[in-house]
Amino acid sequence: MNNFTNKDLEETAQSQGIKLGYLISTLEVSDEIKDSFLAILPKMSLEQIDSLILLLEQNYLQDQTKQVDQDFENELKKLSAEYNQETKKIKDDVAAQIDDVIKQI
Repeated sequence: MNNFTNKDLEETAQSQGIKLGYLISTLEVSDEIKDSFLAILPKMSLEQIDSLILLLEQNYLQDQTKQVDQDFENELKKLSAEYNQETKKIKDDVAAQIDDVIKQI
């Protein structure tokens, strides 16, 4: 059984409250929707609040890594194009060399 003191529970609640407030404030939604989140919180169970925090954390992380993901995708496309171009050049060179060998025969 967990032996949390009232102080431990208070600190955890305060920490979660700060986190939840930050996550709600960073949402890319209207202030009206943010206010709706805040209004419904007192009616939610602790489990529901924990689930909401997890969901908002996932949303926050997706937003924060969106540009990194886009940069990575662009770099992969660039490398793929360079690879395809180099592969085509090698194939063309090999084909030309084969043609030269055939002409010499």
